[in-house]
Amino acid sequence: TMESNGNQSFKLRHSGYGVDLLLASNYGEGKIQYQGAKIQFFGSRCEIQAELGVRVPRFSAAPSGTNNASHGSIYYNTTDNKLYFHNNSSWRALSFV
Repeated sequence: TMESNGNQSFKLRHSGYGVDLLLASNYGEGKIQYQGAKIQFFGSRCEIQAELGVRVPRFSAAPSGTNNASHGSIYYNTTDNKLYFHNNSSWRALSFV
């Protein structure tokens, strides 16, 4: 545990490759960063950035279960090659215009 009333960062470096994993905390903000990918937390909002894109979970059929964790989730269906969104009651295919 690291505690402070100010900015904090913790860096892990791979000695063979010189690549860093950064965990940082700032006033009202936190982030995890590794090479070209970053996850930032701003209060209750989360932002994901990646140089090569973001991969969503992939399944051959809709994930089962009715818990609250699926509400607002997205997944890619590898059978019909569509992106789906859970609207609080069912999985709906997204369409792009």
